[in-house]
Amino acid sequence: MEVRRHCGTKPGNCATGTSGRSRAWGPLGPPSKIGVGKRQNLQEYRATKMWALAALGGLLLLAAGYVLGSKMGRSRERALKTTLDERTAKLSLAENEVLRLAALDPVTDLPGQQHIQTFLEREWRRALRYGTPVSLIMVNVDHFRAYDERLGQEAGNACLKSVGTALRGQVHRVGDLVGRYGGEEFAVVLGGMDVRGSLQLANRLQAAVNQLAIAHPASSVSSNITASFGVATLMPARDAEWQDIELIARAERALSQAKEDGRNRIVHETHLPESTGVPDN
Repeated sequence: MEVRRHCGTKPGNCATGTSGRSRAWGPLGPPSKIGVGKRQNLQEYRATKMWALAALGGLLLLAAGYVLGSKMGRSRERALKTTLDERTAKLSLAENEVLRLAALDPVTDLPGQQHIQTFLEREWRRALRYGTPVSLIMVNVDHFRAYDERLGQEAGNACLKSVGTALRGQVHRVGDLVGRYGGEEFAVVLGGMDVRGSLQLANRLQAAVNQLAIAHPASSVSSNITASFGVATLMPARDAEWQDIELIARAERALSQAKEDGRNRIVHETHLPESTGVPDN
């Protein structure tokens, strides 16, 4: 068998091979078993590390998916809650509108007596809570029965509607209310308004009615429609109960005094005499 030598530039850097094959091991000679073991351990470590990284990546993906899913779930929940709140609010508004329309007087399109009393009680409780006054103006169309008998129900209804519209046109605050209390009588509820403010408004209301210039052929006061006004103002006492207050009664007494004094005038209940008669309409 032919033996060949493959040598480098230095002695000893040769390896002997057979059958025409040789291997150069380098200056440290052939690899030892210890070196081979280290390489195997290194390969196993790298493989283990790769598997660990892959597992960690999978866990991170799962965590990210869970977080994303949770966020999407919370987002959907918030969206559903918002939609539910909006629909509930719309339903509440619709119910309030139905109640409002049901409480409206069909002749004047103003709130009726029941709604006025409910509104007045609410304003009274608000005044009690905040320590503010509440005022009430009762309005009566002078000699309306004679007008209605002379000109008929249709003309009477048209007159009441015009008077109601004129009164409402002078009340600009959101928290105030103008309504038809019954027959030819109207009520104006003024939360947080004192004596001076309520009298000033009553003067504007009287002027608005006079400016309508609706002819009244059966009035002893004027050739046109006029109205009388009774005003009452109350500061609720801390120990008072709603059923015990006399705001409506006071305003009615002031209105009776205005009629007794000649109609087409304004009387505040603080100016009432000891006794007040109730003249006919």
